[in-house]
Amino acid sequence: MPLNPQPLADGFTALFDGRDGFPATTADAAKAWAALYRSYAATASAVPTLPVPAALAAGESTLASNLAHAFDTARGTAPVADALASDLDTAFLAFWSAPPVAFLLPGTPPVNGIVTTAPAGVLGPAIAATFAAGTARRSSAAEQAQALATAIDAWTRTVMVAHSPPGPSAPVFLT
Repeated sequence: MPLNPQPLADGFTALFDGRDGFPATTADAAKAWAALYRSYAATASAVPTLPVPAALAAGESTLASNLAHAFDTARGTAPVADALASDLDTAFLAFWSAPPVAFLLPGTPPVNGIVTTAPAGVLGPAIAATFAAGTARRSSAAEQAQALATAIDAWTRTVMVAHSPPGPSAPVFLT
């Protein structure tokens, strides 16, 4: 199953419009964002491999911690959007790279993969532009959630996985 940003957008919409209640703390919001992204990332493929669930769980924990820091920092910073966008870039980068997410295709012999590239400094500007456009257009929660999910999805598709033999010899982008 390829990456699909719509469940990510739907989850962000629910968080942004409060239909299920708003998170009580920044840590709760961070955990909710991280769980949404982990579910989205679980559908990724680096042909022929899939992400290892335990590696995604580690990434979710790392992401939640970094997002909590980003959200807490943004509360005392002006302009909020620019500072938050930069910290979100760092947080999502850490999901894939600290430690690198492992991929696997079981079999004989198994094909192993590991994230080798998750580009830094790309997602932050895209998120900052998304925040600015949403503010200028007075976007609804659903519109802002869709735009954010689209930006995150576009960046996620730039993450690359290298495989050990007998896998592909060149790194593969996530799909």
